[in-house]
Amino acid sequence: MRKNIHTILVLGQKGIFDSQEYTVTGILIKKDDEFYEWTEYILQSETLDFIYLSEYKGHWTILKEVEDLKEVRKLSKNKLPSSISSKFKENNVKLVSALGFFDFNPSLPYKTLEYDNTPYLLSIEESLEKSIYVGKYFTHKEMKIAFGSLSLPPKKGYGLLQPFLINVKNMSLIFIFISLFLAGFHYWAYSKEKNQEILDTNVEYYNNEVFITPSFEVEDRVGNLIIKLYSSVSNSWTSCDMVLVNESNNNKEYAFKDIEYYYGYSEGETWSEGNREGIVKLCGVGKGKYHMEFTMSADKSSVSRHSMKIEVLWIKPSYWNLLIIIGSLVVILVLIFVVNVLYNRIKFNQNN
Repeated sequence: MRKNIHTILVLGQKGIFDSQEYTVTGILIKKDDEFYEWTEYILQSETLDFIYLSEYKGHWTILKEVEDLKEVRKLSKNKLPSSISSKFKENNVKLVSALGFFDFNPSLPYKTLEYDNTPYLLSIEESLEKSIYVGKYFTHKEMKIAFGSLSLPPKKGYGLLQPFLINVKNMSLIFIFISLFLAGFHYWAYSKEKNQEILDTNVEYYNNEVFITPSFEVEDRVGNLIIKLYSSVSNSWTSCDMVLVNESNNNKEYAFKDIEYYYGYSEGETWSEGNREGIVKLCGVGKGKYHMEFTMSADKSSVSRHSMKIEVLWIKPSYWNLLIIIGSLVVILVLIFVVNVLYNRIKFNQNN
């Protein structure tokens, strides 16, 4: 039956599946009650094993016949049922065109019962005899591996069995493992560490004076150095240049902070701006011996001696960064889940 026969694979074409060579021996074009038309290819090996390839709108499914429903769950990794239920879709199928050699009468109409669970398909064909097939979505890459340099038509829409780009279940398990690992490592690494007070002093200075702290040691793992500054400025400003010096390798880390506070009375209202306090954080300060150098400047219009309270603390890492990472993983997972739901909804509408 050569009516409108135009196929991607041709009779006699050979392909390799599971290290075994198969030859295309039959080509069938079929349609169902809903006028969906697809092409089926029958491939046979020298040992008389058969596999079947089904193509619809550029999407491919590879099918194998099984003896009974008991084999279905094993081949589908428990994604397909081993008994028929009301969830199966029933279709009447008839032949449009045929080409090749067949050990059955391809023109006989038959009924199918189908159940799909991406990327697997269970198809039960009932005519003179009953046949059971387990199918799986077959990618373009797998087709080209099987048949070599094969020119394939582009896909149209999403295939019924086409899986989402990302395996959401596996991704969830990976994210859970990463979160548990990070939480466990954080607890192991930092649970015994304690915050350390480095300096708490009041420094009096004129303009551009340098104050150098005594040496101090950080004994624990990497943490944050918190520098708190306070100056009783009034309608004036003061600033502080800070240098953290690692005495073992002379590496330096710089920071800068302005402190200014202004206030007044204008148009019947009091106002103020600025703050007499300032906080600077130096991140990633690890074990070692250090000292700090403070260079303090003030408003040149002020000739009096100034004072600044300086407090330096080494703070062990908090759970905040850990929570940000875990929270980011949760947000990514939720977004992927939503996109997956939308993808499945679009795919369902296109194939039903």
